[in-house]
Amino acid sequence: MVPSGDVDGFLAGMDPEEPVEERAVPFAGESVPAAPFGHLGLPEPVGLPGLRTAQVCAPCDDDLNALHVAVAAIDGGRSRVYVKGVD
Repeated sequence: MVPSGDVDGFLAGMDPEEPVEERAVPFAGESVPAAPFGHLGLPEPVGLPGLRTAQVCAPCDDDLNALHVAVAAIDGGRSRVYVKGVD
């Protein structure tokens, strides 16, 4: 978790390859998540309002093809960080 006021700095510190994308409205389409978080008891980030996403690396060092970070507010003071690695 990241304090909500620190999200912009957190994402900037990840040194994203492209500008951070902010999705004010949740993705409404039906899809099967590429990296399901439901088994952790968490909502899928694509369905959350105000989601901010960034691709951190592609290709990455070693065997990892890409690393994506998503941040979504969970209450007035905290935001949850989702990390998805693609190999």
